[in-house]
Amino acid sequence: MIRTDPNSELSNTVKAATYCLEKTDTGNIKILTTSKDLILGLTKNLNKWEDKNWLNVPNAEHWQQLAYLARKRGNKITLKLINNKNEETKEIHKSLQNKLKTKDKPKDWQAETKIPPEFQTDGARLHTLDQYTAYQLIMQSYTKDPSERNSTHQNLEKIKFHYKNTNNQMVEETQIWKSQKKPWISKKIQDYLWKITHNVLKVGNFFKKIPNLEHLQTCACGKTETPEHILIKCKENKAPSLWKEIQNTLNEMDKTTHWPIPTIEMIQTPNLISLQCKKGDKLKTEKQKLYQIIMTETTWLLWKERNRRVFDNTKNTKSEIENKWKSMMTKRIEREWQQTKQTEISRQKQKRTQFEHRWCINKKLAEIIDGELKTNL
Repeated sequence: MIRTDPNSELSNTVKAATYCLEKTDTGNIKILTTSKDLILGLTKNLNKWEDKNWLNVPNAEHWQQLAYLARKRGNKITLKLINNKNEETKEIHKSLQNKLKTKDKPKDWQAETKIPPEFQTDGARLHTLDQYTAYQLIMQSYTKDPSERNSTHQNLEKIKFHYKNTNNQMVEETQIWKSQKKPWISKKIQDYLWKITHNVLKVGNFFKKIPNLEHLQTCACGKTETPEHILIKCKENKAPSLWKEIQNTLNEMDKTTHWPIPTIEMIQTPNLISLQCKKGDKLKTEKQKLYQIIMTETTWLLWKERNRRVFDNTKNTKSEIENKWKSMMTKRIEREWQQTKQTEISRQKQKRTQFEHRWCINKKLAEIIDGELKTNL
């Protein structure tokens, strides 16, 4: 007998029926149940669900397992709907409870039976297929939620672990995605960070099964290409030396702040980075924005250089990469200065102060002389 709480999930009822069929010997069986949905599912809806390849069917996996066990028995299965409040039902239920030993109760039970391939229905039946159902099935095959990607989940968990391990910070997934979308990070870089987190960049294993392009899996240094390798570790891409040079530049600018070489988790979450500044540092907010800008712009530069090296066969020296970085940052500083000058008069003083607090610390990167910008990179 399967007695169901009206408020319980249907999946529990289906699992209970599966348990009954899996644990009983072959032969005729009679199932008493208080669930009308269970009876309708097995007697009326099952063929319809299979016709549509289980499209939009809740608990489809549990239903498929139950259907397989029912067909496999080959004996008569009787389903009877009984009243949950009926006295006779209560007596039967009480009697069964007394007979069932604690060790036999299916607490947190999971079906052991695996459905053989010959019993699995894959695809919709053509003679029942209409245009609307076909469209839904096609869209279902293409519209997989990116958040459910296995590699995405792994990256998000790595990011959470990084912040928990480094500064005991609990990070939510929404914070991770929002940290990539800030106005001081350009749109193309926001998109690039999103792709890194979803592991959809065309690098490494992406080329594994593409004829004549398998060699693109590995870097010139012999390692399999990953975003972390390209942006942080690859000596062919001059990444380690460039990050070290940037760290030295920032240390010369401000020795009271710790300027770390970023990890791949930090690159994916720019706005979650909290710099270690001296106590009471009033410029901390602008310093953090400065670090986020430099980190994300450098990441984009390293990615472009990798693409030139791989596809255009151009190779830059350490000094050439550093000069490209300085030129890129100089253009970024000049662009922000022009935006500051074009700000409406009422907000121009505030924007100029923010600019100076961000880019003119100790005049290392830039300075304002007689109202004009001078870059020092």
